[in-house]
Amino acid sequence: MIGLNAIRERRIRPAAGPVGALRRPDRVALVGADYPGLRPVLLVAEGDRVRAGQALFTDRHHPEVAFVAPASGIVETVALGAGRRLSVLVVRLDAAPERDPPTKEVRVGGARAALLAGGLWPAFRRRPYGRIPAPDEVPEAIFVNAMPDRDGAPDPQAVLAEAGPGFDRGLDMVAELTGGAVFVCQRRGAAFATPGRERICTVYFPDPAAAGLSSHHIARLGAPAPGGSVWTVGWQDVVAMGELARTGRYHGQRVIAFHDGRGEAALFPTLLGAELSDLADLPGDAGAAFRLVSGARIGGREARFLGRYDTQAALVPVRRVSLFDRLAKHLAAGGKPRPKPILPRAALDTALPVAIPPVPLMRALAIGDVEAAERLGARGLVEEDVARLTHLCTSGSDYGRLLRRVLDRMEGAA
Repeated sequence: MIGLNAIRERRIRPAAGPVGALRRPDRVALVGADYPGLRPVLLVAEGDRVRAGQALFTDRHHPEVAFVAPASGIVETVALGAGRRLSVLVVRLDAAPERDPPTKEVRVGGARAALLAGGLWPAFRRRPYGRIPAPDEVPEAIFVNAMPDRDGAPDPQAVLAEAGPGFDRGLDMVAELTGGAVFVCQRRGAAFATPGRERICTVYFPDPAAAGLSSHHIARLGAPAPGGSVWTVGWQDVVAMGELARTGRYHGQRVIAFHDGRGEAALFPTLLGAELSDLADLPGDAGAAFRLVSGARIGGREARFLGRYDTQAALVPVRRVSLFDRLAKHLAAGGKPRPKPILPRAALDTALPVAIPPVPLMRALAIGDVEAAERLGARGLVEEDVARLTHLCTSGSDYGRLLRRVLDRMEGAA
């Protein structure tokens, strides 16, 4: 009999299709947790009608960066948190999609302005610190992740064949943003980018899960120099950039892999920020037995809406804890919460996508030791890189949240 831990650690294959029909949710949302440090300048209010691609807010520090509606509808909720940071902005969609506006092709040389105004600039994330880059920043290189980034993610080979020239056109726009290389990182045997194009370099990686994360690609191909930066972007956003270049329209659809409670995956298009309950097809009495997770089944976060950078979602069975177990745990701790220890285990050795010793990093993040975390290489990591540490650690710590705190302090001191 296979133990429960062995089942949890077993590799989940990429979702390879076939791609189903569009699942259009009733609501979509832009969630502040996807954009660390963002302070929005709102351009709409609750009750306003908006069109797909219309700017909903901009970044207070960089007003050129527009955040747009994935589809047409009515702004239902605008919630701000501490410091007037965005908590969530929800759009209730129209029953029928709007007609497409007249096409307008983006001219060569206009990529930066088009991506900023067209709502696709937030697709880029810079290293270090994992934030959206400034509008005038020029990276040393850009890494296009054309791999299943985590266990169970959509296999680009199942989708890109239908994208036609859109991926190549999107790469042309990406290449306008840097004088360095554009690395298209993909699995062995895949052929997405047209070969022989200047500064667009195809690089092949093996299949293990850690190799699908952009941090692994950067570590292997060249981290930024001190004071410099590199950017990352997903393959579906590159396709959306190609559509923007060809038609002048914002493309808010994404193909995601949705894993049901048995672990089986369905591959279908939906909208960025889709409400997950609309995609799950849950029976009326099953809601209490499962929780909805945006991201991978192992390492994803419980959420109402699909995350901006997530390409999969899942129903995860709720582990029931009896009242007796909770009482015993409370009494064992003397009635007071007691931090659990971080215990080394073999599975941690392969949990990170880069060659950083996991246990020292976990301890540094747990106590907020910025100097130790920076010395170990945490500056180049983002939340998804440490998701498996959260899953595997005996302490119950959320290392994505701890990493973000440390990164914010590093950036503030830089």
